[in-house]
Amino acid sequence: CIKLIYACQILTKQYRSVLEEVGTAYHVSENELRVLVCLSVYPEVHTQKDLQATGLPLSISSICRMTDALRKKGYLTTTLDPHDRRSWIIHLEERGSALAHTFQEALHQRMETALSRRSSKGRGDGPLIQDNKKKKV
Repeated sequence: CIKLIYACQILTKQYRSVLEEVGTAYHVSENELRVLVCLSVYPEVHTQKDLQATGLPLSISSICRMTDALRKKGYLTTTLDPHDRRSWIIHLEERGSALAHTFQEALHQRMETALSRRSSKGRGDGPLIQDNKKKKV
């Protein structure tokens, strides 16, 4: 149980660090980057309400501000929903998709490094996350 708690702390710290680094490099806020990643991971998401329903920890008004800022920066486009004139359809542009992918790759590399560094230092009884797949001989 302690190993799991420690692993969660490491992963959270690394996630926040990569959000800040990639966000700074591309001049987007952490929340704007979260919106882009969410749109990339959930292609069925098309509105601000859909974004909030994914568990994104932002209010609808914050999501509206983030989508507006990202639209101005060229990461996504919005069109008025023909069925609900109060709602906007969000389209992730190639530039936004590429930035989301950049973040995901950077996060993956950071997590691998953090977890392998922890196990190579000999802390605990082995790696935090073990591969339980049986190897074919």
